[in-house]
Parts: sequence; C-alpha cells; structure tokens
Amino acid sequence: MIVNTRCGRLNGPINASQALATGQRLSDILKKSKPLQHRCMIVNTRCGRLNGPINASQALATGQRLSDILKKSKPLQHRCMIVNTRCGRLNGPINASQALATGQRLSDILKKSKPLQHRCMIVNTRCGRLNGPINASQALATGQRLSDILKKSKPLQHRCMIVNTRCGRLNGPINASQALATGQRLSDILKKSKPLQHDQIIDFENIKEAVYREIANPDQVCGVLSKDLPGLNKILKGHRPGEITIFTGPTGTGKTTILSQLSLDYCRSGISTLWGSFEIPNVRLAKKMLQQFAGKDLTKHPEEFADLAEKFQQLPMYFLKFYGSTEISTIIDAMDHAIHAFDVRHIVIDNLQFMTADQGRYIDRWELHDRILSSLRRVATEKNVHITIVVHPRKDDKELLDVSSIFGTAKVTQEADNVIILQRLETDNGEMRLLDIRKNRFDGTLAAIPIEFEPESLKVNIQLNNNF
Repeated sequence: MIVNTRCGRLNGPINASQALATGQRLSDILKKSKPLQHRCMIVNTRCGRLNGPINASQALATGQRLSDILKKSKPLQHRCMIVNTRCGRLNGPINASQALATGQRLSDILKKSKPLQHRCMIVNTRCGRLNGPINASQALATGQRLSDILKKSKPLQHRCMIVNTRCGRLNGPINASQALATGQRLSDILKKSKPLQHDQIIDFENIKEAVYREIANPDQVCGVLSKDLPGLNKILKGHRPGEITIFTGPTGTGKTTILSQLSLDYCRSGISTLWGSFEIPNVRLAKKMLQQFAGKDLTKHPEEFADLAEKFQQLPMYFLKFYGSTEISTIIDAMDHAIHAFDVRHIVIDNLQFMTADQGRYIDRWELHDRILSSLRRVATEKNVHITIVVHPRKDDKELLDVSSIFGTAKVTQEADNVIILQRLETDNGEMRLLDIRKNRFDGTLAAIPIEFEPESLKVNIQLNNNF
C-alpha cells in the first residue's frame, strides 16, 4: 500500500517516526492508504537538477508536489539489484545521497549493480556485539565489509509481520535503533509481532459478535416475513438480503402474478423494490400490481383509481425501463444507481431468457447465462440486496419439474440460495398448482405446498397442512 503520513495536512509528519512522536496511530494512517500500482517505479527527486532535493522529505520541505515528481518516474526493471555506491573504493560514498553530493551519476553506479538473490535475508550488523554498528552506514564507517556481515545473515521467513517496538508503551522506542539503544532485545519484540492483515481474510474474532447475535436472536436473522402468504414463512423463514432466488415454472402458471404479489407484500413492509420486466410492459405489470393492491377488479370500479393510485405511489416501488434483450452491464449500472439513490433492497428480473434474447449464438448461450449469474451473484453479495430471477424451464415431457429442468447449466441453481418451482399437476379433481421449494440454503426446509388463485384480486392463497 502507499501510505501518506501527512493525511492531507501541509505540516503533517513526513514519516512513521514523526507520526508516532506526535501521538498518532499508525492504524489510523494505514486505513487511509491506497493500493500500490501493479508495477514499481524509480523516482528521481532531483528531476535533473544538480542541487535538487535528494529525497521525498526535502522535496516536500521545498514545496514540491510528489505527484509532479512521480509523473517523471520510470518503471522498475523486472528484478531487484544490489548496489554498492563505493564501487570498490574504501573511502567512497556509503549511500546515494553522498554519491550525488560528490557529483557521481547514479546511472554509472547502477551499471555495476548485481542481481539480488531469489530470497530475502535478515541481516544483523552488530554480529552479536552489544556495541556493534546498528546499520550498514556505521558498519562501513568502522571499516567492516558488508560481504562478511551478509555471510552471517539468515533467510527471511515466508511471511511478513507487523512489529510495534513500543509494545503498548506510550513513550517506548519508535524504531529498532532506539529499541537496541535502550537495551531491549529484538527477539522479545518480534515475539509480540502480528501477521500482516488482508482485506479479504478474517478470523473468528472478527465475526464472533455476529455469530452470537444469530444464536441469541434467531428470529431477527430470518428476514422480513410475508403478510400476504404467511404459510411461506414456515418454509423459507423470510426474505433476506444478500440472497438469490431462482423462480421457474411452465408458461402461463402465474410466475409473474405470484412474484408481483410477493414484491408488493415486501414493499408494504418497507423493502424498496426494483422491477426489471423484460417480457411484460411496465404498464401491464403496474396494472396487475394495482389490482392486487386494491384486492378487486378495478375495471369494475374505475372511480376508485385516483385514490388507490395516490396510495400506491407512496410505496417504494421502481421499474426498469428496459424491455427485451439488454446487456447485463447496462442493467447492473441502473441497479447500482437504484441501490444508492433509492436504497433498493429487492430486485426482480423477469425473465432471464427475454433479457438475453439475441445476445450471442445458441452454442454460447450457456456461457452467457453463467456470466450473467456470476455478475448478479456479485451484486447481491457486495450490495447486500435480494435478487429474484425468473428462469423458464427446459421443454420436456416431465409431469413435474425438478432442478435439472431449469434452463441453463448447473451454475444457475448453484448460485441460488433458494429455488422455487411453480408446478402444475393434473388430478381427478382438476388442475392443481404447487409452490415447490427445492432449495433453501438458510435452513434446508423443503416442501411442496398448494396454492389457490383468486381471479377477482389476481392473488394467490397458500395453506400449509399440520406437518409444517
């Protein structure tokens, strides 16, 4: 990471030592760090001037901007090199600053550099002597050879550690030099070091409180319960953010009708909803929703439209204008806006086939669907929204559909947290429709439950038997 200890302040500390000396926490500074670009660069603070600053501190002190200096940097070669500024001379410069001060060119010095070995080493310049040199400069000043010191070095372990020389003491040493000068052992300090953290890796301590909340308050983690279809709550346990639900069933069985009713139900409970209807025009969908909202056929009561429309308009319900084949990148861009601007928590895609029509040839349709499912999975997880996707089944002769009947590859159901199949079954008493929950990642409860359709209100009723 690139760390700026000044944190935007002109007179702020220019390094970690000054930051600690002024009472700042390195953890706070590190939170504001930015990822290093994919390549390292060689930076010359002098920028071609003989008397220019020789390091970043001097550059900042003279009012220069590091951004201007970095623009003139050059890519680092693909390997690191060991550079000896003395170039074989006993009294030669011991670092780049002295070399520049004596008029030497770093380019000439670098030409004599040697490749770094494939492993890093830990070097102790004191070599076991209490009063020995504490860095390479002092070692060279006392006539020692770095080659002799390097022979006694040890390989660096395969992991990096964060070391705090203060060890919790406010006035403790701020670097290894001060720690050694006060008689402390680096080995004791290193024992208290901690592994370098990673943004995508956690341990149990990071999630302990969340685990406890789920154990102590199981009802709170179930999700928002349906008021229109309370029987469904006993199986799915509610509507939860961050999940994907796949909804399928034969054409004409009422998939859109049920999803319209459920989304309207959750919307009344405060869940802001975004509908993407790629098969049915928004006007027809909104008409169906308004009739479900009213609980009656409004064509018989047109005088009630104005009052009901005013109430319906207060619901946090939004509609995508896309219709038919639409690129997933365009859809996700609109989703992102709705999530941030309208706090959308539930997104309905109806349906996957119409949304991807005419996008690619049939032979790569599977790959296209997999890519779209991966993108939607990422949105659901990263944005913590629930996405319901309608997917048509394959055309087969099965009386009852199963998970393998869903159009597409296995990834469609693998990415899903819930899989619901609207079944149509012919019985001696006529046609029966079932909501068949085939996957429930939350707690594994599965069931096939009958539904009844009410033509007047365009709603369905669910009743569970005593076994659920």
